[in-house]
Amino acid sequence: MAKDWLTAITAGVCAVGVAAASAIASPAGMALSNGLSAKSPEPIRIAARSTRSSESNATRPSDEISPIRHPVKYFAAAVSEIPQAWRSKRASSNAVAPEVKPQKDSISLDTPTGPPTPQLVISLAQLYERKGDVFQARRHYQQALANWPGQVDLLRAAARMEDRQGELRLAESLYRQAASANPNHAGALNDLGLCLARQGQLDASIQVIEQAIELQPQKALYRNNAATILVEMHQDQRALSHLAAAHGVAEAN
Repeated sequence: MAKDWLTAITAGVCAVGVAAASAIASPAGMALSNGLSAKSPEPIRIAARSTRSSESNATRPSDEISPIRHPVKYFAAAVSEIPQAWRSKRASSNAVAPEVKPQKDSISLDTPTGPPTPQLVISLAQLYERKGDVFQARRHYQQALANWPGQVDLLRAAARMEDRQGELRLAESLYRQAASANPNHAGALNDLGLCLARQGQLDASIQVIEQAIELQPQKALYRNNAATILVEMHQDQRALSHLAAAHGVAEAN
C-alpha cells in the first residue's frame, strides 16, 4: 500500500511540475520574466526577498494534507494552487483547431456557368467539325438556330461549314438568311458573293460583293475578291479600279 501511495505522490508532483513549467514557458510567464528583467537590479532583489518571505509565511491547502495518507486529496489541492490564468493558457494551447471549410472553386466543373450563348455553340460545333464529326456539328447549329433564329454569326458559321463540305446550295441559303437578317452586314454579303461565284453565278456574285464594298470601301479583302471575279469575267478595267483603290495604282498595275 505504501508503495502505491508513493507512486501516486510521484505522479502528482510530476504533473504539478509540468503544469508549472508550461505556465512559465507560456507567453504570460515570459512576459512576467521579461518585465522583471527589464527593471533595475536593486528592486529585483528587494521584490524577490519580499516574495519569498510572503510565500514562506502563507498557508497553502496542500500543507495541511498528508501526501502519504491522502495522496489523491494532496494532488487535487496542489493542482488547485496553480494560478487559474496559467491553467487556462495551458488548456487553450491544447484546444483543437476549428475545422477549415474548403472554399468554392469558381472554375470547378460543378460550378454553374450560366445559359449557353451563340458564341459557345459555334465553338462547340467547330470543335466537332475539326474532329470530323460533321453530324454533331450540324446538330448543334440546328438547335442553336431554333433558339436564336436570324442570329447572323450563327448563320454565317453554319453556312461556312456547309460551304467547306461542298453543300453549296445549303450554304447559299444560310448566307442569304444572314444577309436578310442584317442587310448592312458587309461580311455576310461578301460570303454570299463568294458562294455564288463558286457555283458559277459570276454576275450575281459581283453584284453582291460590290454591295459589301459600298458598306466598307476601305476593306481590301472585298475589293480583292471583286477584282478576282471581274478578271474571270474579262472585265479587267473594273478589276484594276478595285485593286488601285485598295493598293494604289502602281501596285495594281
